[in-house]
Order: sequence, then structure tokens, then C-alpha cells
Amino acid sequence: KNVTTIKRSASGVLFTQVGARSGFEYLTIDGNSLSGVVVTFSGGTDYAYQFMNFVRVHGSSSSVVTFAADTGNEFRAYGCEFATSGALGFVGAVAVVATDTAACARLFTSCGGAGSTLYDFSGANDTFITGGYTNGIITSATTSKLMINNLRIGAAGGTQTLRGENLVFEGCVWATAVVLQCTDSIFNCIVPGWDITDNGTGNSVFIKSRLYTPAWTASATNPSLGNGTIRGRWSRSGNIVNAQIDIRFDSTTTYGNGIWFFSLPAPVDLDALVPIANFGSGITQGTGAGQEYLLAPRASNSGQYLELFAITTAGTLINITSSTKTWAAGGNLRFQLNYYTT
Repeated sequence: KNVTTIKRSASGVLFTQVGARSGFEYLTIDGNSLSGVVVTFSGGTDYAYQFMNFVRVHGSSSSVVTFAADTGNEFRAYGCEFATSGALGFVGAVAVVATDTAACARLFTSCGGAGSTLYDFSGANDTFITGGYTNGIITSATTSKLMINNLRIGAAGGTQTLRGENLVFEGCVWATAVVLQCTDSIFNCIVPGWDITDNGTGNSVFIKSRLYTPAWTASATNPSLGNGTIRGRWSRSGNIVNAQIDIRFDSTTTYGNGIWFFSLPAPVDLDALVPIANFGSGITQGTGAGQEYLLAPRASNSGQYLELFAITTAGTLINITSSTKTWAAGGNLRFQLNYYTT
């Protein structure tokens, strides 16, 4: 690689590779900054795979290596460098053209993108990636069974949005925030500030403890925090969320009217067998006349918020509201909870 070079002299595909047990080793394929794909793969079946070992393919603003849909089955690349000058986040150096109609395994080990977006597997079904570096990954709703581990993803491509189904990301390190639009997937990776937003369904996500600011509202007139403080902290393991909320009232805090609600960091899964199981406990404490209460949170408002309940000395279940007791500066409302998210 980088010693033996084959250079393209005209636009268009330089190599079209068809057939089993064929491949490239120890060389550079230079697209010479001309337009079009440099190498395309087609054919290849299980146990008769195609390969690239220690190969550099570069020199085009388009994808430099492409696979036709349902081809390149059992393709294997090791120690390769695939580089495109195409726009980060929009052009992948390696891409699947169209959409696979069946599982078509393609394996990449210790490959790099030389600062470009390395993979565009928008239509891929069954891809395995281990190690390497890229400045982005492109997926789509038709991506399925994409399994990636120990990959470093740079920040040049901006916030990453992952789409598709049955995706697995394990042990990767991202330099930017990640948004999950995928379904039935696993995401267990390091992201700056644990800034992971799960807008999908059925995902198993791991998020270390991070801060958030809960919204405090009421059923009639919303309260106002004033010079008081409200803090939230939460973490997620799989589909179980653990959250803590601490509100401290101060001299300019107003308490509104009606039942109080507090926003959750992730929605409650209302389809769970018991959507409020292990939903936690809390306490009112500090100044303010009247009884102090042990609290029991419950999901409300389509799982986006929670409301609080307490049991009086008479054994009556009551909502925690603006008028449950005389709230005053120096008082606290603290609780923690665990619940299933979607």
C-alpha cells in the first residue's frame, strides 16, 4: 500500500469486480480526482468471498468503493483506507447502492476513512465493522443488522443520527452527540456529555448519569421557581431509567394552583405490564407549616410527566398540589424513581 499504485486516467469505474475468491492486496488505487466510483463489487457468495487487504482507495468526490444491492456477500476488508473528498455526512467512501433484499454479510476490520465519512450503509442488510476511524456513518430507515464495535467516530460530520432496525453499537467512542431514530437496537458507547437522544422505539441504550432541568407545571396555574432551584439527574441502563429530582423553594417562588407535574428525561413505556412499577419515593422537608409527606410518583400526561402522591395520617391518598400544605422558602421536595422507557 502506498508503494504500488494503480491510477485512473479517465472518469468512471476503474475496476468492476465480478466473481468469487477475487480481491486486492497491498496496493493503492488512485481515482486521480476524476468523477465517479473507483471500484465496484458484484457477485460473491457465502464461502466464496471477495476481499481487500491493506489497500488504499481514494481520489474521488463520490464513494470510491460501492456494492450493488445483494452482492459482495461475505466480502472482507482488513487494514484498508477508503477516502472520499465528498461532503462529510452526505457521501460515504464505501457505500451500498440501492437496498439489499436479503442478508448480505460484509465485514470490515481495522479500516479508516482518512478524515472522510467512511461508511454509507443506507441500504445494507448485515454489516460487521470492528475497529478503525471515520468522520461519520450514514444509515437510513432501510439499514438493518448493522453491527459495529470499537470504532472511533470524529466530529467533522456533526451530530450523528442513526436510522434503521436491529443495529448494534458497542464500545465505540463518538466525538459528537448522537440521535437514535432506529428501532429494536442496542447502543452502548461513549458520547461527549452522554448526549444521546433516543427518538426510536424498543432500543436498549446505556447512558451514564447526566443532568437535566425538569419542567415544573400544574393542572390549573403553573408555579414559578423564582429564586428557587430545581435540579434533575438521570441515567439509563437498557430500557430502565433512574432519575432524581430536587426542588428548593425560596423567597420569590410561587406555587401556582392545582396538581403539580414534573417532566421526565425519557417517556414512560405505557405498554409495560406495570408502567409505574418501582416508580420510586420521595419526601417533603424543611420549613412550611403542616405535615411532611413521604411521596410516591406516578406517570401522567401520556408518560411524559409524573405527579406525586402521599398518604395522610388518616390513611387517605392525596395528590401533592399547591395547597397540600403551606409551602415556604427553605422547603424542599425531593424524590427518585425508576421506570421502563419506550
